[in-house]
Amino acid sequence: GQNTAITAHYHAAIGGVTVSFMAVALMLMERYGWRIHSPLLRRLAPLQPIFFGIGQFTLALGLSIASLGRKIYGAEQVVRTTAQEVGLIIMGAGGLFAICGGVLFVVLVVSAWRGRMRA
Repeated sequence: GQNTAITAHYHAAIGGVTVSFMAVALMLMERYGWRIHSPLLRRLAPLQPIFFGIGQFTLALGLSIASLGRKIYGAEQVVRTTAQEVGLIIMGAGGLFAICGGVLFVVLVVSAWRGRMRA
């Protein structure tokens, strides 16, 4: 039906493709001389795809659990059950984790780019 299981599916699919591109980009940056000079960021770099991937998975899981109506806005969208509320909480936590992983990716790339510009 028209519920959030559809959006859970495509968030999981798109998230999986995105995390693979992020991992490859981080590997290629090092190979082509875009080194991350900060010791903290170097330790976080291998964890970044894990943060983003777990966040996307958790977001998709929450959407699937919530199973709310899709493309329903305003007063028509009502959370009626505890399962829907728990699903939305899980979705929000996963989204926050994925956003943190995405921001970390941007920080890593910009840091490597700035290091490359200085050299």
